[in-house]
Amino acid sequence: MNPQRIARIPEAGLSRDAFSTEGPSARGFTLIELLVVMAIIGLLSTLVLGGARRAKDAAHRTVCLNNLRQFQVAWQLFAASEGRLPAHYDDGTLRAKYGSWVVGDAREDSDDYNLRRGTLFPYVETTAIYKCPADRTLMTNSAGIFPKNRTYSISATLTGGDITLPSEIERPSSVFVFAEEAEVDQGVLGIHYPPKRRWNSNDYPAHNHPGQYAMGFADGHVQAIPWVNPACTIPFGLGGPDLENIQRMLPERP
Repeated sequence: MNPQRIARIPEAGLSRDAFSTEGPSARGFTLIELLVVMAIIGLLSTLVLGGARRAKDAAHRTVCLNNLRQFQVAWQLFAASEGRLPAHYDDGTLRAKYGSWVVGDAREDSDDYNLRRGTLFPYVETTAIYKCPADRTLMTNSAGIFPKNRTYSISATLTGGDITLPSEIERPSSVFVFAEEAEVDQGVLGIHYPPKRRWNSNDYPAHNHPGQYAMGFADGHVQAIPWVNPACTIPFGLGGPDLENIQRMLPERP
């Protein structure tokens, strides 16, 4: 075969420039462009994670308020059935005795046995509502470290004193019955009446929800109460506007 007669096969319109590693088509990102892209990715991640965190907080708050709503119903049912409010009996060592709405001391109880022994349990029939899902507090006893089994406490002013029935409470929509407590023990949240301006020992609301704590009221409604100044919750410290706010939620003195 004559080499001079071999036809040259066209390269389908491709030129050498198409395979060149030089020129604008092969230009990489500059450092500034990479930094901009990374900043955009970081911003988007922050927005997504922040939105997910807010959604989770809102879900926890909803469950917590629903727990309190069930306790308020149980409180009303108990009073209607027994002809009195649920009581609290302290054994003198910050442990609630049998006959109280809850029994024992949440700082030491690693299971739900004492929750079931409380007088309100037959009216709720589940121990799941005794704890806010946002409450991650760990307790310690002689057996080791364990998750706290209860978040809520009852107002000490409504456990067998001069007020014996819900109908005796004036302005019930403003009087709290149950609340999240930071330092739960025997099951009551003791708030001083004015003119005292200090928290009663370790009795103050919990910080399970950003900027808020949950309460249930004598008329049956529940509410997330905003903190005015969370720094005021130091044990034995001055209460400030937050304590004054809760003092306005106490029943009228007889």
